[in-house]
Amino acid sequence: MFDREGIEVAREIDLKAVDTVLKLMDRRAKLNGLDMPVKAELSGPNGGAMQVGPVGIAELRNLIRTAGDPDNEEDDEPVVTDEEDDTDDGDDDTA
Repeated sequence: MFDREGIEVAREIDLKAVDTVLKLMDRRAKLNGLDMPVKAELSGPNGGAMQVGPVGIAELRNLIRTAGDPDNEEDDEPVVTDEEDDTDDGDDDTA
C-alpha cells in the first residue's frame, strides 16, 4: 500500500482498520445529513396513537418556561402570560 507521494507504507491491508474507517465515514455522512432520512414512528402510551390537537399560547409559553427557550441564552427572563399580555387587547388606543 502506498501513500500520496508513492512511498510504500504497508505490505498488507489491515481489514479491521479498513472496516473502522468505513464505519467512521458512514457515521460522518449520517451526522452531516448526507444519507436519506431515516423513517421514524412516534407512538403514544402503550404503543398507541399520539393525541394531536390545537395548543393554546399559554400552554406553549408554559412548555418554553419549563424546557427553556433554545433561542435565548438567558433563560431567566420573565415570560409574559396571557393575563399580562395587553399588546392586542382589541382596543384601538392609537390616534
